[in-house]
This record gives sequence, C-alpha cells and structure tokens, in this order.
Amino acid sequence: MTRSSATVEQLVKRRVAAISELKRIQAAYDELNLSNDPLQPEYSGRAFLRGIQLRESSSHRSIRSSKGSGDERQAPTARPGDGLRARLSMIEMEKDGKAGKSSKEAYRSSKVMNAALHIRDPSYGLKQFFEDMVCAFPELELYLEKDLCAQVHMDPDSDLEVQRLRKHLDILTCASTGPEKSSTSGNSGSDEYKRTICALFGVYWLMRLDLPSVPGSECLDGQRGFCFGVDPESWIPLMEPPPVPPATATKRDKFFRKQDWQGFHQLMVDSGFLCQQPDGSVLVDAKRTAAMLTLTAIHDVMKVQDYLPQVMPEHAPYNGFAAGEQIGDHDIALGYVLEHDAGALPSYHRLDASQQAPVRFTQAKIGFNHGKPKPIEICA
Repeated sequence: MTRSSATVEQLVKRRVAAISELKRIQAAYDELNLSNDPLQPEYSGRAFLRGIQLRESSSHRSIRSSKGSGDERQAPTARPGDGLRARLSMIEMEKDGKAGKSSKEAYRSSKVMNAALHIRDPSYGLKQFFEDMVCAFPELELYLEKDLCAQVHMDPDSDLEVQRLRKHLDILTCASTGPEKSSTSGNSGSDEYKRTICALFGVYWLMRLDLPSVPGSECLDGQRGFCFGVDPESWIPLMEPPPVPPATATKRDKFFRKQDWQGFHQLMVDSGFLCQQPDGSVLVDAKRTAAMLTLTAIHDVMKVQDYLPQVMPEHAPYNGFAAGEQIGDHDIALGYVLEHDAGALPSYHRLDASQQAPVRFTQAKIGFNHGKPKPIEICA
C-alpha cells in the first residue's frame, strides 16, 4: 500500500516545522552561556557543550591511565612451571573443591610422613603404602593422559577419595593403553606412571629388608616383595616366584638367594634414610625418607612433553639452553623448574629447605669422567 502525495506533503511540512523549532530552541539556548558577551561564538551554547564533552573525555582518559598504571590487574608473568601448574589445577577441579589449599597440603603432608614413619612397620602393608602415595602426591597424575580418567570406573555414589584410589588401582593393574606415545622416552603416560609407582615400591621394599645383622628386622619382607611381588588380592609378598616363564622365575629366585642384601641395606644407611644404632638396629629418618619419596614421585614428570619449560630470558643461558628455547632433557627441565619455579610442584615445595637441596642436587649434570684421566703437565 503506497502513501498519497498529500500525505507525503504533510510529512515534509511537519519535518520542516520540527527543524525550525529545533533551530529556535538552539538559538535560545545559545543565549544561556557563561560569557558577558553572547555574541562571542566561542561562548555559544554549542561551544559550552563541546567544552563539557572535552573535559569529560579528558577525565575518562585520565582515569583509564591511572588504572593502567597501578589499579588495573596486570597480565600474569610466564613461569617455567606453568604447564605443570595448569594441569595440576585441572586435577584439583576434578576433586572435591570444598577443602582449602592449606588443609589439602596439610593432609598430603600427613600422608607422606605417615608412609615415612611406618615404612619399616611389619603391619604397614604395600596396599596402605600405595594408598598413602596416591593421596600424598597429586603429581602422580601428571604422568597420565588427560582423557585417561574417563576410561576407568568412576562410581558417582562413592566418596571422591575412594574413587581416586580406585582409578589409580585400575590404571596400575590394566594393560598398556595402546600405541599412543606421549613422553620423550617413547612410553605412554600410563606406562611412565606404572614405572614411577614401581620405583616407589622399590624404595618401600629396600627399606624393609630382613637381615640377621639388623635386630628387629625378623618380621620384615623386603626381599620377597622385591623379587617375587605380591598376591593380587591380599597384597602380601609371595613365598616363591609367581607364574612367569621358567627363565624369568629362575632369575628371580637366583636374585633372591644370591643378591648382597646387606649391601642394599648399607646403601639406605649411607644415604641417611636409615640411622644405625649401636646395637645394629636402625631408625627411619622420616624427613629424609619423605624427600626421597617425593623425588621418586616427580623425577620423571618432565618426560611428558607438554610440561617441558622454555628458558626465561632472565635465566639464560641455562645448562646450554638459550632464552626461549625448550629444554628437551627431562632431568635438566626438572632441575630448572625446581630451581626457578618450585611452587609448580607442591609436593617438592612443601619440603623443608634442608631436604629440597639434595632433591635439586640429583638433577644436576655433574659430568663425572670415569675414563682414563689426562696426564698432568708440571711446569718447571
């Protein structure tokens, strides 16, 4: 439907009248100015309004500038352990978020100290040790692929801590996750996780050797657990090699009977984990043992390529790596994070300074030369 010419003409007249009225209002407003001379154009109503707008604009810019100089939140500075920190934050989000950070750290610290204090207690079994390790070290999940959690059984009706233990147990006992490789070693993340758990078990068994020369060790089971493993149901050490190929069973039995277990025990004493008493018995140095367990839990996390750090400009060069270069050596990478961003690994960060130092030392590239020494030239 089109409008008639008369209607259009009426609309035009109304618009012209409206414009005229606006001009009249503007002229009247122009007389309301701050000058004694209303004829000065710079003091007209329009100029006055423009002045107000300019002052407001200048004020807003000043406010934004002051915020940018101090009040405005600055972008976070990149840190060597940001990859670790981001993944651990995701792990925390998957768990119960009700407990505060300090209470979680206190709980984890109590778990690792419980393991250290009871590691030679005959009633402290491998299963309890495993559960303490899982609860103490969130870093253990750094070895696992991000989507692996969805592949294990999670019961929504059970306690979150129970679910987490079940998840770790399922991963420990299941076969390899497949051909996908996610670590610099060529192993899958779950395989690196299993290797780490086995290393923790190795520490557990070597701290529990049954030796005639050590009073109080009669009820311990370190040799059997180290060589034969445990029953999958009871977690009690086997009395003989498990059902394995005959050649493997023979090697295990020979190692059990022929190995210098006293030498292993002395290594634990020399390392400071066990303190020898005048009668030959030993006590556990709980703090040093806790540091060893911590090192064992985190020592290979940098094999996962996602966590390899780049050298910050302020730290360059670092062990041959230039600024901005990714550290491809997993030991050097871990040492770099421990030295310059310890908070990225909470289990290490909560250790006493006296125990952090030997952990850092293990990542140093000392470069021992066991070959034939060069002759020393003596100048006359």
